Amino acid sequence: MAAQAAVQTRDLPIASSLVTFSQQLGGAIFLAIGETIFSSSLINNLQSLQLGLTPSQITGAGATGIRNLVGANTNALPMVLQMYSQSLRETFRLCIIMGGVSLLLASFVEWKNLKRI
Repeated sequence: MAAQAAVQTRDLPIASSLVTFSQQLGGAIFLAIGETIFSSSLINNLQSLQLGLTPSQITGAGATGIRNLVGANTNALPMVLQMYSQSLRETFRLCIIMGGVSLLLASFVEWKNLKRI
C-alpha cells in the first residue's frame, strides 16, 4: 500500500483505514449513481418511444427480458435496443469522467521512492 510509505509509523493504522474506507465508500456511492443514471435514462428513452410500458415493467425486465417485453412489436425492437445502448453509454460516461478526475487528483500526490538504499 503506497500510503505506508507516505506517512509516519505512528499514523499507519489511520492511513490504511482511510484508504480502505475511501475505496469502499467510493465504490458503493458510484455504483448507486451509475445505476440511477442508467435506469432514469432507459426509462426516459423507452417512454419517448410510446410503447405503453410502465417504468416498473422496463426496470423489472432487465437486460435479457427486454426482448420479451417488447414481444410481438418486432419493428420496435431495434429502437428499444438502441435506447438501451444509449443508456449504457450514459453510464460509461460517468466511469470515464471519474477515471479522469482520479487521474488528475493522483497527479498531485507526492511520489516517494520505495527502494531502500
